[in-house]
Amino acid sequence: MTRKSYQFTLSFIVFLFFIIQGKAISPGNCLLFSITSQNSARLGVINTGKRSLDLTITNTTGDTYFIKSVKGETNFFQLLDLANMPDGNYTVKLADGENTTDRRFTVSNSLAKIIREEEETKPNFHMPDNQTLIVSYFNAHQNSVNIFFMMNDEVVFEDRGLLDMALSKKYSLRELPAGKYEVKLYSGGQIYSYPLILN
Repeated sequence: MTRKSYQFTLSFIVFLFFIIQGKAISPGNCLLFSITSQNSARLGVINTGKRSLDLTITNTTGDTYFIKSVKGETNFFQLLDLANMPDGNYTVKLADGENTTDRRFTVSNSLAKIIREEEETKPNFHMPDNQTLIVSYFNAHQNSVNIFFMMNDEVVFEDRGLLDMALSKKYSLRELPAGKYEVKLYSGGQIYSYPLILN
């Protein structure tokens, strides 16, 4: 694979709001990518695992325009200027050595556009250990998100009014009694469920 040097205008920011869906590479690790009206790309990685992740942007001929290694248990966000990139199709890829996920976009006459997928974004429920639950969700329309822990159709714990577009919540399960639970996430009329068994 050849590597092509390209000068990006980079702006580092602590937190970004994302306007399209993110995608999980493995439980707890997600790629976020969106294009603004100014033809800048908002690029981000949420890495809650211990393994480093490799982030790249390449075109269809194999030229590499961006490389970044994201260490375990860290998050990464950047703003990239796409307006001066050559016309063509590009792939943003996130890999952990075993699994990969990607986002695709095209540049034509200095205009960048995402090549969208049909698959709907769903929340990611991940238990790094038997006493912790991490819920990640990419709230594209910035709906009010409500999360409920339920047992026998009764609410045991609730977390309401979450508005983050790149939502990542970590819940300690230490205080919950043993039993069978259902964790429900409500967003924009959609309901997502996750079965949870605590011994």
